[in-house]
Amino acid sequence: MLKTYRSPFRTTILIALGVVMVSCAGNRRAQQSVKLTDSYNPAANSVHPEVKVFHLNDSLSELNILFYPKEILMSTSNPDSVLRGSVRFNMELYNVKDSLVAVDTASLVVTIDQNSLRKPSMYSKLPVRATLGECYVMKFSVTDVLREQTAIVLMMVDKTNRNTGQWYRTTNPDGSVFFGMAVREGGIVMVDHPMRSLDSTYIFFYRNLSVSPPPVRAIREYLPELPDSVWKIGGKRVSFPYEGTYCISADSSQGKGLMLGRFTTGFPRRVSPNQLVESMVYIESRVTDSGFTATNSKLLLDSLWLSRTGNHEASRELIRIYYNRLFLANYYFSSYKEGWKTDRGMIFMVYGLPTRIFRYGLNEVWIYGHASGKKSTRFHFRYKPGSASPNDFVLDYMRSSNLKWSVIEDGWKKGKPFIYEEEDEDNME
Repeated sequence: MLKTYRSPFRTTILIALGVVMVSCAGNRRAQQSVKLTDSYNPAANSVHPEVKVFHLNDSLSELNILFYPKEILMSTSNPDSVLRGSVRFNMELYNVKDSLVAVDTASLVVTIDQNSLRKPSMYSKLPVRATLGECYVMKFSVTDVLREQTAIVLMMVDKTNRNTGQWYRTTNPDGSVFFGMAVREGGIVMVDHPMRSLDSTYIFFYRNLSVSPPPVRAIREYLPELPDSVWKIGGKRVSFPYEGTYCISADSSQGKGLMLGRFTTGFPRRVSPNQLVESMVYIESRVTDSGFTATNSKLLLDSLWLSRTGNHEASRELIRIYYNRLFLANYYFSSYKEGWKTDRGMIFMVYGLPTRIFRYGLNEVWIYGHASGKKSTRFHFRYKPGSASPNDFVLDYMRSSNLKWSVIEDGWKKGKPFIYEEEDEDNME
């Protein structure tokens, strides 16, 4: 008997687990680049864990894992004839200086039984041997054993100094790990640092960070040099009174530390007509003109989408595509600002899911078209060690090619969003 369940989305309840774990510093070899298209496509995976790395000292870090037991396939086909399933976690750590050899590996097998289904979520962790002064790529895979399906997540582990964001442990007031970086209105996050006293903590506040410029511009956006406000708090309890980005630091080093954000209500979705109009900036330049938008935002939103297709049914489909991409951009690419405002978020919203994604070292490459095709579009993103966020990848304009930006823009204006198909290599110039 096989049984599947759907789980609630993003529930954070901490419980204890019985696990089997193996860890070793190793010489496991891997390909220099890893195909990752499914990592940004939730429909391709049956299991959707949340993960977060914290550094414990100069030689040891910790991978925290939150997963949902109702996502795991269970069966009574076992010697005890009881409903049971299992999930396997694997971690491989690669120094960005050598993407071929894993410097550390760890694995974890968790058994799920019927009692586990009463819990919205389950929590565990893996040790990570990472050294101060180094930057790593972590390959984390989660396998539903009965389904024989594996999802892969790659993330940066930045230990270049003692003030990167992963040095700051974030927990909810009840002591459970706070995953992600978005805080709800009225939310409280407890922040601690294993090597530094946080009796006095600096808060650097950025009110409204700008969206990324079009990819045809060589100069890219980074965290502004000057915050909108700076204040100090006593203790480790951090509140978020205003919408915006908060850089939390043990000292006055601006732009260094932990990045958390209190974004618009409904995040990772955008829900109000004003927000939805603003989010069209990549395909409708007029929305940046306050004179153009100084009207009923609901009527403006409807007219902007209807003008692209000429009929309501087609407009609804166009809206579904665009704002679903926005939701996923916020979910996957948020760094020190909402994901839809980042370079990767912009490309994802306008171009959609790439045909192929490769990660190696500090680089992530998105390909639209055949990997070896001369007309394929390539976007090259790069992580800078010590960046404001371990998820902050900036477009490398000089290494990107055949962007077709004007063609894609024109397609959106005509109600034809770019969705790559095989014949595009021949039809797109």
